Amino acid sequence: VKKRAKPPAPAQIKKPPAPPASTTATVKPSCDKTSAGCSTTFTPAAPYVAPDWYAKQEKNQKEAAKSLKKAIAYLEKYRAYAIKRGWEMNDIARSYAFFVSLTYNVYSQGKGPNQDQMEVLTKRFRRDLAKDVKFQANNDRERQFIYERLILVALDNEAGYVFAKQRNDRLSQQKHRERAKLWLEDVIEKP
Repeated sequence: VKKRAKPPAPAQIKKPPAPPASTTATVKPSCDKTSAGCSTTFTPAAPYVAPDWYAKQEKNQKEAAKSLKKAIAYLEKYRAYAIKRGWEMNDIARSYAFFVSLTYNVYSQGKGPNQDQMEVLTKRFRRDLAKDVKFQANNDRERQFIYERLILVALDNEAGYVFAKQRNDRLSQQKHRERAKLWLEDVIEKP
């Protein structure tokens, strides 16, 4: 059995990712109209944009290099998972629903939302983000960062919780659950 890397300390990631502020206050929303309103998708600006952010949380270069590889592996894992389920690719509403689902799964100790509930979450986030002028003003790179960061944070917290559970480390499990609770309260209140 391969030994897993130590998950980041709770203080390193305090809140779920929020859309970055618009780079220019005068930017008008780039609304690609769909039947549901404004788009919640993006065209990739690069193969990946968030792994560098993820790796920068490490204190030394060796650990940062490991984290960079882990982040890319997490994003590829999500992509394979999404393709297998027929999910929309590059859709921030879907990544928010995935984030909430996986985070709730940690918080509830394995009783996460089922597929129907996941679809309801996706529709809710799509509706809310389609109406959010600040979100709609984000360019493709900013949207891609939001998308990838949601995936990375969710998978990292879940992996840390599972690892703590395998080691029967109740204190670490509780820290991951408390982090999940904080994020859920924030995201459910406002995406």
